[in-house]
Amino acid sequence: KPSGIADTGQISMDMDSMLMMAALSVVASSGVSAASMSRVARKTRVSTGSVYPKFKNIDEVVLRAFNWSIRRIVESNSRALTKSDHPGNFYGEIVIGGLSEERTLWRNFRLEMHLEARLNPRLAAHMSPGLDETNQILVNTISDYQVPKSMTVPVTYLMQTLAVGFSLLPVSYTHLRAHETKAN
Repeated sequence: KPSGIADTGQISMDMDSMLMMAALSVVASSGVSAASMSRVARKTRVSTGSVYPKFKNIDEVVLRAFNWSIRRIVESNSRALTKSDHPGNFYGEIVIGGLSEERTLWRNFRLEMHLEARLNPRLAAHMSPGLDETNQILVNTISDYQVPKSMTVPVTYLMQTLAVGFSLLPVSYTHLRAHETKAN
């Protein structure tokens, strides 16, 4: 595994973390509109009644899951960059690692969130500060690596945009391979 890739499997699994991982899984597999408190509770293997004291509704769970997950991924990747022996190759490692099998859940969740945000102004408004915050983490990280100060913010937004675009690659590749198999 490339050195700069966050290992989402090493997250402490207290109840809140388990709920967040369940929300990621539900959204990644079925989309934001199909998410429900009962599906998240079932995935976590707890009763729905134990979820409601923590969250008013599924929208709150999904919004918190986005903030929870994006911070962890970006902070972990930024920490890895500062420890890397070859920071110039870091973004390439992140892209390649982001396409790996162990990143499927995160990649699909992020993609579903961005797709839904196009149609859901409340979700888009909520996601914006989280992206701004993680962009600031990236700005702070890359500012030490000869990126001109005037370019750090645009570069981080480009990184975020590319990350969403790269999320489509495994889906497109799988679809292409299935189409080729049918053609043969």
